[in-house]
Amino acid sequence: MIVHKTESMSIMKSNLKKRIVSVFLACVCLMPAGGLQTAAVGIGEGDRYTVIPVLADGVRITYGLKAHNTTYVPIREFCKAVDPGARVHWNEETESATIKLDGLVIKLCIKNKYLTANGRYIYFESGIINIAGTTYVPIRELCRAFGLDPVWNAENKTISINTEKMQFIAPGDGYYDESDLYWLSRLIYSEAGNQPIDGKIGVGNVVLNRVADPSCPDTIYDVIFDSRYGVQFYVAETGAVYEEPNEESEAAAGICLEGYNTVGDSIYFFNPGISASNWITANRTYIAGIGDHLFYY
Repeated sequence: MIVHKTESMSIMKSNLKKRIVSVFLACVCLMPAGGLQTAAVGIGEGDRYTVIPVLADGVRITYGLKAHNTTYVPIREFCKAVDPGARVHWNEETESATIKLDGLVIKLCIKNKYLTANGRYIYFESGIINIAGTTYVPIRELCRAFGLDPVWNAENKTISINTEKMQFIAPGDGYYDESDLYWLSRLIYSEAGNQPIDGKIGVGNVVLNRVADPSCPDTIYDVIFDSRYGVQFYVAETGAVYEEPNEESEAAAGICLEGYNTVGDSIYFFNPGISASNWITANRTYIAGIGDHLFYY
């Protein structure tokens, strides 16, 4: 019998309540004797946190940890609640995991601040945390992979999701424009290859902000090679922009194209260690400093 994808998704959703009850019971059995609070010490030195029940269709599926206005959930348990058949592979050497569901593949490394879902990049501004071997990620961003909208209930202090309209994230190969990803990743690498990922994203944001600015060209390629008022990016003139980008620069480009932003409306950046850029500092508004770069609007 052939089961179409939409029919398969419908069947999965209709059985979800039965599935998540068994997953919840399994999670409770695996909790340490002192409760999840005991394990949560590893969030950060001196951090304050709150244990938050997470419900799916009215049934509690796991516990989240709220710290710094962000609620983290154990990614394995969350995925197993959606699909108990989810397959999880952990690579100890690279400290990375691959989680495969029917219609969704998630990959992450606990050293990174992002994961990929069906080849799409999802960014975690507050990062990923690991507590006693369990990987926790921000629930709001993780829900993007499932097409879910987590809702905070202030009265009950719980987070709820409704899976009735769950739709896995569309694949990256049909979402990203190949040329945009190609040139943006190369510009990021040549300008900020040695910077933290937040800074890499900031450089990509500057390019996209220029694309949106009426005074600048309308495409990523044209912004990078714009020379109407002098060379805008010297790596385009030196040829460094043609170098093969590293993995994190490619990720940063994808993250930018997903709409994440670390530098607001900035349309300028420079490294004060190698460039004075007196005109920018005298005429533009300072927005942020990330790594070696200062960003201005």
